[in-house]
Amino acid sequence: MLPVPNLLSLAPLDVWARLLARGGRRAWKGGGLRYVPRIALALAISTLSTLLTLPERLLCAGWFALRPRARTDREVVVVTGYYRSGTTHLHNLLSCDRRFVTPRWAQALAPHGFVASWGVFNLITLPFLPNTRPQDDVPFGPAWPAEDDFALAASDLVSPLPGRLLYPSQRAHWARFHTLEGLTSSERARWERALTRFVRKVAALRPGRTVLLKNPAHTAHPGALAELFEGRVRFIHIERERAAVLDSNRRLHERLAPHRLEDAVPPEQLTAELEHELDDTLTRFSAQTTQLEAASDRPVVARVRFDDLVSEPVGTLRGAYETLGLAWTDELERDVTRYHALSRPGSANGGSSRSRRSSVGVLLAAPLAACVCLAAWLGLAHQTGQRLDTTVWLWGWVIGLVTLRVERIGSPRVGAWCAAWTLALVAASIWPLPEVSAGWTGPDRIRNIRTAYLNKPTSVHVMIVLGVVTSWRLGSRRHASPPGR
Repeated sequence: MLPVPNLLSLAPLDVWARLLARGGRRAWKGGGLRYVPRIALALAISTLSTLLTLPERLLCAGWFALRPRARTDREVVVVTGYYRSGTTHLHNLLSCDRRFVTPRWAQALAPHGFVASWGVFNLITLPFLPNTRPQDDVPFGPAWPAEDDFALAASDLVSPLPGRLLYPSQRAHWARFHTLEGLTSSERARWERALTRFVRKVAALRPGRTVLLKNPAHTAHPGALAELFEGRVRFIHIERERAAVLDSNRRLHERLAPHRLEDAVPPEQLTAELEHELDDTLTRFSAQTTQLEAASDRPVVARVRFDDLVSEPVGTLRGAYETLGLAWTDELERDVTRYHALSRPGSANGGSSRSRRSSVGVLLAAPLAACVCLAAWLGLAHQTGQRLDTTVWLWGWVIGLVTLRVERIGSPRVGAWCAAWTLALVAASIWPLPEVSAGWTGPDRIRNIRTAYLNKPTSVHVMIVLGVVTSWRLGSRRHASPPGR
C-alpha cells in the first residue's frame, strides 16, 4: 500500500527532527522498516512546506519579538467536548456566524505561515485533501474550519496529537499537553506561546471579529485558557452518550492507522486509556468551569447535547447564545438552516432545492470561465514573453470555483464537466501559445509544441494534471463554500 500524507506533514523540518528524535528510538520496536516510506513522504512534504513558509516565519518571528508579551484583545469562544462528541458539527454550525473568525485547515496544518503561504497552501493542497475527513463523512478541505490542536502540534509539538495519531506507545507522554499537568515551566511557556501566536495571526486576518476555537483537548484545561486570554473566553460545551463516544473513538483509531508511525497498542489497552481520559477530561472541565463561573460576573459555559444539535440545530444554538449573552440574528438563523440542510445525509444531489436554472447555469459557467482563463493566459504570455504553463493549475482552480459558485452544490458530474473544460482550455492554448509568447511560427511553432508536450514528461504535464484534478475537486465538492464564507 502506498503511503498517505501524514496529518502533520506540513510541519517544518525542525519540528519533524524533534518528533523523530523522540519517537524514533522506540518506534523501531513497533514496526521497524515498514514505516520508513511514511516518514520519507512526510519529510519530503515538510521540506517543501519549510521552504514556502520560511520568509513569513522569519517576518512573524520579528513581529513577535517586538511584542513578546502581547495577547489578543478579542473575545474568544471555545468549542469543547471530548473527541467524537460532535465538536466538529458544532464548530461548523457556529462558523456560520460571520461575526466569528476561526482557523482553517490550510492555516492549522501550516501554522508557521501567514497570509501569503496560507493562500498558497489553500490552493496547492486542494487536489490532495479528500472531500470528507478520513474517519467519517464530515466535509473537509483547506478552507474548512479546523482544530487549533493541529497548529499546536505542527508549530512546537505542544499537543497530545503525536501520541494519539503517530506514536500510540507514547500516549502518556504527549497527554501531558491534554491536561497541562506534569509539564516543565519551559513546556508550559511553549504551549502558551504557540497558542497565543497562532490566535493572533488568525485574528489579524479579520479585524474586529470574535475568535472561535475548537479543540477537544481544551476540554481538560478551561482554567488555563481563561488565564491565557485574561478572562475574555467563553465555552460552548457539547455532550454525547458515553458509549457512543467510546465506540466512535475506537473506530477513529482504526481508520487513522495509515498515519501511524508504529504499530497500534492492544485493543484492550486502547479502551482502558480512552475510558480513563474521557472521564478525567469531563471531571476536570466541570470542576474548572464551576470555579470560573463563580468568579465571573457573566455566564461562562453553555451546554448542548449532540442529539439536540442534530435534530434541532437552530433552537439548540439559539439557546446556547442566550445563555452566553450572544446576539442571535436573522442572518445567522438563515445561514445555520441552509448549512444544516446541505449537510444532511442524502443532500449531496441537492434534492428539490436545485432549480433548472442552476443546471443550465453550470453548463455555461465552465466554458465561459475557460474562455476568460484562455484570454488571460494568452494575454499574460504575450506581456511576459513566457509560455506560463504553470498557470494551468490556477486556471483549473478558477474554472472549478466559478462553476461551483453557480451550481452551489457540487457533484461528480459537475466535477467531470469542470475537468473536461480545463482540458479543453489546454487544448485551445497549444497552437496560439508559441506565437503570442515568443512570436514563433512555422517550424519554430511545431518545434516548441513538440518540446512542451510530446517529449518526455516535464513540469508542464504535472501542472496539467494538477489543474484538471483541482478543477474536478472543486466541482465535485458538496458545498460552494465552508460555513461562514
